[in-house]
Amino acid sequence: MAGAGVKAVPALALALLLGGCAFPDPGGYPGPGGEIVVPLHEGPDNVFSFDLWVGPEAFPARVLLDTGSSFTALSPHLSTEADPAGRRIPVTMEGVHEVRETEAYRGRALLSFRPAGGRAFEVREAPFWELRIPHGHDGLAGLAVFPGRLVTLDLAHREVVVRDGALPEPDGAACLPLRVEGGIPSVDVVAAGVPLRASVDSGFFGTLYVDPETAARLPLSDVTGSYVRVRDVHGDRVLEERRLLGAMRVGDQVLESPWVMVGEGEPLLGVGALRRLRVTFDLASRRVRVEPSAPRAREAAGPGGERSP
Repeated sequence: MAGAGVKAVPALALALLLGGCAFPDPGGYPGPGGEIVVPLHEGPDNVFSFDLWVGPEAFPARVLLDTGSSFTALSPHLSTEADPAGRRIPVTMEGVHEVRETEAYRGRALLSFRPAGGRAFEVREAPFWELRIPHGHDGLAGLAVFPGRLVTLDLAHREVVVRDGALPEPDGAACLPLRVEGGIPSVDVVAAGVPLRASVDSGFFGTLYVDPETAARLPLSDVTGSYVRVRDVHGDRVLEERRLLGAMRVGDQVLESPWVMVGEGEPLLGVGALRRLRVTFDLASRRVRVEPSAPRAREAAGPGGERSP
C-alpha cells in the first residue's frame, strides 16, 4: 500500500448480534467431490466482489466479498425484491469503532451463482439483512454464505473455490487453528516478534490494522504524514499509517515490513496480506490453511518462455 495520499475503502469488520437466531444450511451445492469456482472482480478501492443473481426473478447483483462480516447483506433496492415477506427487527450492530442499536430488514432469498463456463449453483433460503453498502456494491457476503464447506480465498488469481472436505490437524506451519467469534474468523499473527490475534477481513483494503495500545508494542516507522481515509457503513474517518520495522508471520508465511494502519478496534488482517496468500477456511473444524499464492503454469512464463515479472 502506498504511503502518501488519502484513500477511501469499504467496511472493516462488522457483526450483527442476532440474539440466538439460527439458520439452516442452504441447499443447492454440488454433492461430494463437487467444486465451485466463483470469479472475483477487483475494484479500484483494492477490494474484491463477485456476481450473483437474487430471488426468483434473478436480479443481478455485484456483492462485496467481506470475510470480516458474519452475515450476508443486500442493499435496499434489492432486499424487498428478494423477499417481500421479510420484516424489520431490532438488532445490535457491532463494528470496530462503535456498537449501536438499530432496526434492520431481515429476509431469506434465493441466491444464484452463474460463473461463465463453470458450474452454476443455487443457495436456497439464504438469510440476509438489508444494509446500504459503500462504493456502489449491491450487497456484501462473508463466509456464512458457504456454510459447511471448505472455502479457499485466492485473491491473486481472483477466485473463490468452494468444495466439500476437511482440513488436517493444525501443524503450526501451513495449517493453523481458526477462532470464529460472532461468525468472524481470526488467526494468530506474529508482527516483528509480537503475537496478535487478527480477524481475517477481505473487506479491509490494508495489510494490518491495530489499535494504538498494540501499536505502542510494535517497532513502527516514525509518523511522516501518511494517512488513509476509511469509508465504511459507519461513515468516514482518517487513520494513521506506518511501516512495521520487521516481518509479519502467519504460520510459516512471511511478509516483510508491511504497512500498519492504526486506529480504534480489534486487529485486522486485510487484503494487502491476503492477495499474497492462498487461504482455505474450514469453519466446521475451526482450522485454516495458509499457503503462498504461487503463479500457475500458464502465468509463470512470458513471451519466449521467460517468467513474467
